[in-house]
Amino acid sequence: KKDIPHLLFFSPPGTGKTSLGKMLVNLIPCDSMIINASDENGVDDIRNKVQDFCITMGMHNLKIMFLDEADRLTPDAQGIMRNLMETYSHSTRFILTCNHQEKITPAIKSRCQSFEIRPPSKPEVMKHLVKILTAEKVTFEPKDVAFIVASYFPDMRKIINFAQQSSINGTLKIAKANT
Repeated sequence: KKDIPHLLFFSPPGTGKTSLGKMLVNLIPCDSMIINASDENGVDDIRNKVQDFCITMGMHNLKIMFLDEADRLTPDAQGIMRNLMETYSHSTRFILTCNHQEKITPAIKSRCQSFEIRPPSKPEVMKHLVKILTAEKVTFEPKDVAFIVASYFPDMRKIINFAQQSSINGTLKIAKANT
């Protein structure tokens, strides 16, 4: 139907909430705006950006407002958001992501379909990291892969970033101080 309800994705950092939200936005013909609520989280930000987006006419029948890290919104900003979600639900859907769902007001939660994004298991993460290293033609020792996963699990973003930073001239090298 090329439509979605208001959505709330919650989980620890680095487990794919933002990526999932962006994929949905790209799959649905819509006008969209993405706001990082850790940077823009006050009443004025919601009134000036979110409300303006909801009010304006779009190129498509549907608009999606994506608020990443919505748990950083102030309580007053969340109150305005609740109002906007009700008032513009005929044309605008909201996708919210958060690390701490308990910081989202019950009024907003009740208007969203909520999904907990569970991270894959450590063995699955190790397999995925090995797959990435192999595809990138990086040689590695299994103990180094295990060290990275054990150190940063469940944050896939940190696992991949650390592996990338530790890959020198096609070889994964973990500093002796870290092992």
